[in-house]
Amino acid sequence: MPNVPVSLRYVPEITGQVIDAVERIGQDLGPDSRVWATVQRWRLRPSDYDCYLAEFNTRIVAFALLQGNEIKALAVHRATRQRGIGQRLLSLLVAQKAYLEVAGTRLEQWQIERLARLKIIIKK
Repeated sequence: MPNVPVSLRYVPEITGQVIDAVERIGQDLGPDSRVWATVQRWRLRPSDYDCYLAEFNTRIVAFALLQGNEIKALAVHRATRQRGIGQRLLSLLVAQKAYLEVAGTRLEQWQIERLARLKIIIKK
C-alpha cells in the first residue's frame, strides 16, 4: 500500500461544507449506487451515522459512513482514485476502531482478500 499522506477526521457535527463534499463524491457513483442511497439516508438522519473524512492537502478526498463498527458507505473522489486513498482510509479507520465490519454482498474476491489483510470482518 502506498504511503499516501491522508489524514482521517471524525465529523461530530455536519456542516454545509461536509454535506457538499460527501454529496460531490457520492454523486459521482450514480443515483442507483448503494453508496448514494446511504448518503441520502445520512442526510435525513445524520445522528444514525458516524462520518469520517479523508483529507489530502486540506481537501476532502474520501468519506466513510459507519453505524457502530459497520461500514455503510465509503467512496473516494474520482480525481484521487487508484492512488491508495481508499485503502489508506480503511487502515486509518481500523486504527480508530477495535474492528470494522462490511456487508459481504457484492464484494469481488480481490476486495475480500484486501479487507482480510486489513483485518476487517466481512458479514454475510
